[in-house]
Amino acid sequence: MLLSGRLLALLRLFVLACSLLQAPGGFAASEREQQLAERLAAQTGSGEQVWLTAGDEPFLALHNAVLGALPRRAVLLVHNMGGHADWPEVIAPLRRGLTELGWSTLSLQMPLLAAGALADDYGRTLPAAGRRIDSGIDYLRDQGYGQVVLLGYGFGASQALAYLAENDTADGLILVGILAREFLQPAPDLPELLGRLDQPVLDVYGRNDFPEVIERAQARRRAATGAYSQRAVAGADHYFTGREQRLLAVLGNWLNETFAVAGDTSYDGQADGSASRLPD
Repeated sequence: MLLSGRLLALLRLFVLACSLLQAPGGFAASEREQQLAERLAAQTGSGEQVWLTAGDEPFLALHNAVLGALPRRAVLLVHNMGGHADWPEVIAPLRRGLTELGWSTLSLQMPLLAAGALADDYGRTLPAAGRRIDSGIDYLRDQGYGQVVLLGYGFGASQALAYLAENDTADGLILVGILAREFLQPAPDLPELLGRLDQPVLDVYGRNDFPEVIERAQARRRAATGAYSQRAVAGADHYFTGREQRLLAVLGNWLNETFAVAGDTSYDGQADGSASRLPD
């Protein structure tokens, strides 16, 4: 059963890579992202759809707010390579589930390469990804969130780590199944980046994750400084299939322990279940 699960996970990654390894192409395609935004507008069942800007480029974000909660705190979500802000694996369950634990969420649409682009080029999207993360954090601060934690999944975890290593703007970092595939040009040096951080870090992965994630866990642990924690979720693959609630529990416990507020044992608010909308 374990073998078949890993083979399935590898097959899914292979299919994604094949969709990108077709022909040289450009960077983030605004037309492609617009089409994606239109689909999300029709499909997303909760959360406020907002448009942010990074440089001159608008991009989509999904904001799920916990109404009336004090303190105001939020998790900024960064999806995996080639995904979107409501990606069904890891991102969608967390962006909704964390609100039940008192944490608002903002899920960003990260740069998408044009159809047919080389997967190698995703390594070159790190500066553009950083600008989007910066814009997302600014938005949350403007909304009155005093605590902002950055969370990345897969390659999105590498993007989040690379950003925070250069910018002291978030209060903590969560890495879920962090990946920096060797074919990326340039490939992020994860241990070196981790060594720069002073913020609390949670590094979580599945015990049945990709070999790269598991084999490099010790190197990440050795390189990290400060308040660093590492958790392996039993029975979970890279996609946390069937282990979504366990992942949510691990993250919720760490968040509420690390960012505990005196007298704050729960939250006094409710998740915003308003219908999704696009701006006029």
